[in-house]
Amino acid sequence: MKHTAMARVLALIVVCTVPTLVAAGDSTTARYPRNFAEFDKMFNEVKSWVYGPGDQLGAANLVTDAKRREAIALAKLGTVVSLAHPPLTEKAPDNPQPFGRTMIKGIYATDTYSVSYHGFAHSHIDSLCHYNYKGQVYNGLRTEDVHAAETCAQLGIDALKGGVVTRGILIDIPSLVEGMPFPVHVLSITALGVNILDNQDLEAVAETAARLKRWEFMLTVGPIAVPGGTGSPVNALAIF
Repeated sequence: MKHTAMARVLALIVVCTVPTLVAAGDSTTARYPRNFAEFDKMFNEVKSWVYGPGDQLGAANLVTDAKRREAIALAKLGTVVSLAHPPLTEKAPDNPQPFGRTMIKGIYATDTYSVSYHGFAHSHIDSLCHYNYKGQVYNGLRTEDVHAAETCAQLGIDALKGGVVTRGILIDIPSLVEGMPFPVHVLSITALGVNILDNQDLEAVAETAARLKRWEFMLTVGPIAVPGGTGSPVNALAIF
């Protein structure tokens, strides 16, 4: 399966979108940033560093007990769709570090897995310390302080140790600013504090949604709670 820089992303939070990211159809009025200056302006306009100086969750603060109960109520049929792609084990231009597995056989069998999950090949979630912009990560923390050690000093994936149970939103967004890598990641993670699910099998969930004529579903995500981790491989589940 081929993944590109225009890979789709799945936002975790119920409603956390940036309207100005969507092109307006009217070619005379660009609603997306055309250069770095416009991107910087958008970043500061949508920036949502509002949960206090010690916040580790960002937009996941919006996933309250009440929101989880609402999400659970969406699982009416019990139909489960995995959003994870199978691990890609062959080296390719877009998968320079394929998923590795070593199996040891004996009285019982064991596995050792190795994966460099960031990039375009493996299904994963990004933590809030993953991206920085102009020397700052989410909530205005200095990148040099957060990235000072071998792990993130704050905003690691272990902040989501309890998992995420919420309503899924599918957003198909290309890289909008030529020459700037992953602007959606910078806006979502650094400005808005939204964890991103990367490289998900959205076709499978879209086909199920179309077949059922239901566009809402319960989304569950259980990352590996690595202290200070920049993310984690995940098998996110959509439950209709």
